[in-house]
Amino acid sequence: MDAIEGGRFANSIAAEHRPSHEVLRHYAFYANSSVDRRLDLLRVAKPLEVSAGGMLYEAGNPCRDVAELRALAIPATVFRKISRRNAALRDYTMSVMVLRFAEIIGLVREITTRRVGHRLAEYLLGKFDESDEQPPVAAVTQQQIALDLGTVREVVSRRLQEMDSIGAVEVQRGRVVQLDRVALHRFLA
Repeated sequence: MDAIEGGRFANSIAAEHRPSHEVLRHYAFYANSSVDRRLDLLRVAKPLEVSAGGMLYEAGNPCRDVAELRALAIPATVFRKISRRNAALRDYTMSVMVLRFAEIIGLVREITTRRVGHRLAEYLLGKFDESDEQPPVAAVTQQQIALDLGTVREVVSRRLQEMDSIGAVEVQRGRVVQLDRVALHRFLA
């Protein structure tokens, strides 16, 4: 669909569907779809608002909607029906899922093949490199570190205590301070 035709289409959209169109128009699967396929999506897509910290999905609950972020929610049953008829949408969805699956495989490989102490030292060195403070500070909780590394807070706490005991870092509430970068590098060996 060229720009002129696309502009006519956008102008013809009912007011209640314009917010959905504004989100979807940035995706090739939508932009390259026929008018009928676009209208199929616009009829079922509904703008989605989630407050900061709100949950989109929770483990154990059924996935009732498929969401892209700046978000629209499309009922999953309708999405399946539309994606059967819309090859561009189906290809887009599959490519996103493949990328996410590859990220998960990478994380699993990382977790299973490298020691937590090694991963923690690497993580902290990266945070210290981003710090503008002297000495460098990683302003992050032990719980957040555990989530980022794919482990539990107790394991992070033990490894941080080891690093603290040799003088590599000082563990403070909600932050870790770098004391001896060379000592921290020993955890990488």
